[in-house]
Amino acid sequence: MYTTAHCGTRPGGPCNEDNGIGGPGAPFSRGDFHTVSLLVDRTVNNAAGQVDWNTESMTWSLDGKDIFVLTGARVGDKAAWEKLAYDEHFLILNVAIGGNWPGAPNAQTVDGPAVAMEVDYVGMWNSI
Repeated sequence: MYTTAHCGTRPGGPCNEDNGIGGPGAPFSRGDFHTVSLLVDRTVNNAAGQVDWNTESMTWSLDGKDIFVLTGARVGDKAAWEKLAYDEHFLILNVAIGGNWPGAPNAQTVDGPAVAMEVDYVGMWNSI
């Protein structure tokens, strides 16, 4: 499973476009259900008791284990961070094969009716 945030302008920009900012990826067993989550935490306060966008975070988790944390400070651009943390989010569930990422098809690439993705449910929770 891969975790990547895209923001700002390309090429380059605060999120290093076209690549984005992401973690190294996390292995998972195939053929089993997994819980994947993204937690956007905008509640962290600074010493003055105010919300500071630099300390806000986005945390990706797989089966309850955090695998990548991105902070506003790492993005380093307030406008780009606000787009990432405050605006709508999109979940991409993808079984595409081909292209350059994460690599070209090889001897381990399988096709046919046995290759599929089954999703039990997708949920979204919001607290203020």
